[in-house]
Amino acid sequence: MKLCLGRAGLIMLLFSLFSCAHRDAARDALALAQSVDALWQGSVLITGLGIGRDRPGEAEKIWVAAGREVSSLGAGGNLELEWTAPRFSRILRMEVGDLNADGSDEWLILIDAGTPRSFVVGLDEGRRQPLCRPWNGYLRMVPKEDGGVTLYSQSSVTSRPFYGPVYEMAWDEDGQLKRGAAVSLPRGIALYDYFVAPGAAAEPRVFSLERTGHLAERDPRSPASRIWRSDHAFLARPVEFERDVRGYFGEQDEERIRLSAPVHVLPAGSDGTFELLTVGRPPPPTVVFEELRFYEGGDVRLLASQPRGVVELRRSPLFGRQVVAVAPWTAPSGRRLWVAAVWTRVRTLFSKSESRILALDPVNADLLPAALAWQSAGSGDSALSTADEVSVTSEQLEESQAAVPVDATDPPQPQELQEQQESPVGSTQE
Repeated sequence: MKLCLGRAGLIMLLFSLFSCAHRDAARDALALAQSVDALWQGSVLITGLGIGRDRPGEAEKIWVAAGREVSSLGAGGNLELEWTAPRFSRILRMEVGDLNADGSDEWLILIDAGTPRSFVVGLDEGRRQPLCRPWNGYLRMVPKEDGGVTLYSQSSVTSRPFYGPVYEMAWDEDGQLKRGAAVSLPRGIALYDYFVAPGAAAEPRVFSLERTGHLAERDPRSPASRIWRSDHAFLARPVEFERDVRGYFGEQDEERIRLSAPVHVLPAGSDGTFELLTVGRPPPPTVVFEELRFYEGGDVRLLASQPRGVVELRRSPLFGRQVVAVAPWTAPSGRRLWVAAVWTRVRTLFSKSESRILALDPVNADLLPAALAWQSAGSGDSALSTADEVSVTSEQLEESQAAVPVDATDPPQPQELQEQQESPVGSTQE
């Protein structure tokens, strides 16, 4: 029997094979996230994750933002409500840092209440509450080399998103925020898309998360100039919101704004080297008929600094539907782990949303069961020393990605990582 396929039939055949590959990868990524005991799971969509302390010397807490609530995560997997945003709003982003150097960490909460507004939430008389009036726009913490934190602001009252001027902020005598000196940053790039890392000769290095998903380094004396840009687009922008903007001719328009996940700068040595803990993404999902998408999951990546560029050290398996945020956490045993907020299901007509908080081992970037992560001091060292035996093995990464077509513009696949350890991720000079 002779089989004849016309052009339409051939296209449908290729599409079927391609979509099956993406469905298999998405199914494996979801199964991997659900195969490990989570620190917590619930029927909400997490949009923020923070690690910090209420008071000096206390153990680090895990804070989770979802909807308009921020809660702390306990060892039993229970959430305790600590703060609620105003009615008719939702939390879009969360950052944690010690703004006033008192040993107690504050939160920067970005909410969507029709317009973007930012809250500084701190511990006051034993309760978490706003420390000043909300800011109409965006606030951002930038760590300083002396261990402190500088606060910056950007107004949202502009015709286009992130085109407002950027200012350094300070507290006035009444405990309210006031503008300081203006900061020269390129217009149109989100305040959240910049971060600073230590550099040689006490000169900081300025990085930006490009809208395309690339990582770039910029000239600290002229941030509009890029020094290099990564060869691959690998950075995720998991949270998005809609905002009404004014067009060039005065007409009202609606624009989708996608927010990048916070990048954590980790010191790696006394020579000024550092590492970057980031949320990565696989190649963009296949889009069919504008609505049908095959999401393959997200991952966590650790990058090491180079004089020009960065090198990928470790990458977790693809897991979940989307990794929203990741942060380093000191577990009760004293062991440093990574904690990731993951979407495993998005609400549909037939199912509820679901998110999970998962622990990862920084040694091999594999998932860890919750029992190991919550180990107390004394029992944690012996248990965690066998993490390679009980964590999700890295071979599952190859299994979950085996059916994914590799494009020339895709990020390096796991089997290529060992060959690229000495090659900078960012090597394109400009």
